[in-house]
Amino acid sequence: MAFRNTSQLSNYMSLASKYPILTWDEERELARRWREEGDANAAERLVLCNLRAVVKIAGEFKNQHTHFEDLVQEGNVGLMRAIDHFDPERGTRFLSYAGWWIRACIKEYLLRSRSLVRLGTTQKQRAIYSRLGRAKRELERLYPDCDPAKRLTRLSRILDQDPKLVEQMESRLAGHDLSLHTKVDEGSDTMYVDLLSDTAPNTEEETGLRETDAFRTARLTEAMDCLTDKEHFIIRHRFLTGNTRTLRELGEELGISRERVRQLEVRAKKKLRKTLMSQPWAGELLEDVDLDAIRVA
Repeated sequence: MAFRNTSQLSNYMSLASKYPILTWDEERELARRWREEGDANAAERLVLCNLRAVVKIAGEFKNQHTHFEDLVQEGNVGLMRAIDHFDPERGTRFLSYAGWWIRACIKEYLLRSRSLVRLGTTQKQRAIYSRLGRAKRELERLYPDCDPAKRLTRLSRILDQDPKLVEQMESRLAGHDLSLHTKVDEGSDTMYVDLLSDTAPNTEEETGLRETDAFRTARLTEAMDCLTDKEHFIIRHRFLTGNTRTLRELGEELGISRERVRQLEVRAKKKLRKTLMSQPWAGELLEDVDLDAIRVA
């Protein structure tokens, strides 16, 4: 169920208010019917009678830079997940158990949607994000005049996490995404996107690179004429086909040993190096060609 305006939220609240709060015995019976008999009607009633609790819990996060309707929606997901895991025989009220799932889903959504860059990718980072607000309030209560130099150490101790990780997460959460089309300042028409440099090669550079590569390929093909048939075969299948074959595979196909293939490969490389480097254009055009691997850059 998605919400995109206040009228939809009002309709949601009206729907939630129509269903009475369940007694302990009623919710246990509904949960038992769903768990043991797969009664979908029982699960639906358990959800509908607890919708008001989702709104109440979502209110705890209403100041975290997102639409309240989205928080309610994520809370509903947590409520439905709670039903699948709730065990009525443990003697716990359903809402006490479901509250954990509702908050977990809302926190996960906030962490996921806070930035285009993922903020919490490890279990420790997610734990810090989940408890950071509460830990800061606890720090203010215990140390109202806390020395800034000791703040991080004390906050990390409350969270029971590494100070460097806590500092990193605080820094990430303090930032926010900035559009490249935002103006650098109010009195300027310059946007941040205007300050980005284009590192891609221009048309002339691309044309020059293509021509250079074509020239190198043609010269390498000519140089291959100095090789014997076996050497040509080995170099082509070892380096130039894009599907490198092993010395053993080539030896089996040529009817020679693996060591003999290696020797022919070394000899062929030396021939190619000598042929290529003897050309007047070799110094400039082959400066970034790996002659040991016989690969055209």
